Amino acid sequence: MAKKKSYAKKRKAKNTRFFAMILILTLLFAGFIYYTNSKMDAELRELDQEMTSNKKKMQELDEEITSLEEDYDIRNTDKFKEKIAKERLGMVKKESDENASDENPQNVENNEENNDDSN
Repeated sequence: MAKKKSYAKKRKAKNTRFFAMILILTLLFAGFIYYTNSKMDAELRELDQEMTSNKKKMQELDEEITSLEEDYDIRNTDKFKEKIAKERLGMVKKESDENASDENPQNVENNEENNDDSN
């Protein structure tokens, strides 16, 4: 009987060690899964931010393309030449000339005569 008790004690100790090892391995595996999952979530958030940024850039480029297409369509008009002069050269029409020409056509003729006299 003593043999049976000593065998049972040894077996119980072995079983306890086995279950402890299984528990430790399970905890390590769960920790590894949690760690990789959090890394993947962080990478996914980063990719989402990058995708949002790229969508904004794409929208801005689409707007620029549309603007360039409109400019291409009107490239030989005076309106386009004025736009380019304003954008690239910083030239701006004098508001007094614009207001005078809009309000009274006679003022335009008077302004032209005054300009001719001064030259």
